[in-house]
This record gives sequence, structure tokens and C-alpha cells, in this order.
Amino acid sequence: MFYNAPSNIVELNLIAGTTQYATRIDNNTIRFNDVPLGERTLRARLVDSSHLALTNAEAETTIIFRINASSAVAGYCGDNICDGSIIGESCSSCSTDCGQCPTPDTGTSGGGGGAPRVIAKPINETILIPTIEKIDIVEGATSSIEIDKEESIVIDVYGSSYELSFVITDEGVIVKSFSGDYLIPRNEVTPVVVGNREMFIGIERFEEDKASLVMGLDEGLIAQQIERGIEEEIAREKLKSTLFNIIVAFVVVSLVVLVIVIVAMWRKRR
Repeated sequence: MFYNAPSNIVELNLIAGTTQYATRIDNNTIRFNDVPLGERTLRARLVDSSHLALTNAEAETTIIFRINASSAVAGYCGDNICDGSIIGESCSSCSTDCGQCPTPDTGTSGGGGGAPRVIAKPINETILIPTIEKIDIVEGATSSIEIDKEESIVIDVYGSSYELSFVITDEGVIVKSFSGDYLIPRNEVTPVVVGNREMFIGIERFEEDKASLVMGLDEGLIAQQIERGIEEEIAREKLKSTLFNIIVAFVVVSLVVLVIVIVAMWRKRR
């Protein structure tokens, strides 16, 4: 296993069940060196602050990739290959690979040789890990997010990271975590357990295919923000209703004026 970042452990499945360590390039890139040719499986898992892998299915992803090319590199003394064609190894220069030199004798000996050999080693393979939005949940504050029909985020609570998935339904928003599924009804605050910790989630604004959620550790703060959202929604509906009434009144008055003008012109022609 390779510990990449506070929220990732990477394990690469190699030949004979061995594990290959990797190099972290940045938060989104991990580079694997000297990976053997063929199909390989990369498994990435979210972990908590103690580096213990989380158990929910959403916290693990698998990427299958194939390496089908290699680059030629020179060997070295101690690689268990006696390579005289490229680096000039011999029994006198590298007994580790070529063994002890034979005792010279007076007899004749024939020369031998063969085609130069190239030691092929796999090229490096860089894998990009998909990014996902991360939100910090802290005491005394709330965090708001906009979600589409289906979306996933990572939240950080007391230094531990957890993945939450959201699905918008007619009844509200379903929150999926490894501790279970929760329905967040409109205009209500619902407790959600993540990693044996309780947090609260509510809906500020709700539409058919998107919603605005507010979450935090203080139920009272969430309730206040939802109440403000309800008041703002009521104000928007009143404004829409007022504008609609004004438009209707304008159309009616315009029609009445148009009728009066038409009648007046008709009488004038008579």
C-alpha cells in the first residue's frame, strides 16, 4: 500500500501478489515506476486521520490500466545478469553477475559470441486520480453547497474525510454514507452520522433537478439558515406574484384601451 495524501491509500496489484510503492507528484497525480508490462489494477481508498480505510463502498474506486510498451535501459553490476554487450560486464569486472573467472590453461580455446542483448524494463506510468469537491465542516459555522440531480462530495470533520452522495427526489434529498441512507425533507434539519460523528443537513432551496444544502455541527445554526431561506423564498414568491398581477393588469388595461380606440374609430367612420 502507498499512503498518498490525508485522504488516499493506493494499492497496486502486481506480479505474484507483490505491492509496488508509488511516488506522489501532487494531490491529483501518482507516478508508478518500473511497473511490469500487462494489465494492472489500481485501488484507491479514503482513509480517516488514523490511516484506517473507510468501509463504505463509495470510499473506494478501482482503475484498470494496461502497460504495453517498454524502454531500453542499461543494466548494472548486481542485477543478476552478466551483460557484456552494453556495460562490458565480465567475470573480472563483475563476479556478482558473471561468476568467478576460470583458471587459464595452455589448451586452445574457441571464441564465442552472440547478438547484443537489451535489458528491457517497463516505462513509468502516470495515473490521474479523479478529483472530487471537498468541504470542511467546523464548529460554529455552516457550509452551503449546490448539488445537481446526483452528486458526490467529500467532507472533512475533525480531520477525518468522508464521502457523501446526494440524490434529489420528489420528497427531498437522499444522503448516502457508509453509515446508512438519510432522507432530508424540505424545510427540516436532519441529523446524519458520519464516522461515528453526528452532523446536521438541511435544504435551503429546492428545485426539480437541483438543490442548495446547508450542513454543519450546530443544529441551531442550520435551522436559522433554513428559516432565512424559507423567508427569502416566500419573499421571492410574493415578488413573482406581484409582478404577475402587474403584468395581467397592464394587459387588461391595454386591451380595454384598444377596444375603446377601435370602437371610437368605428363610430367616427359611421
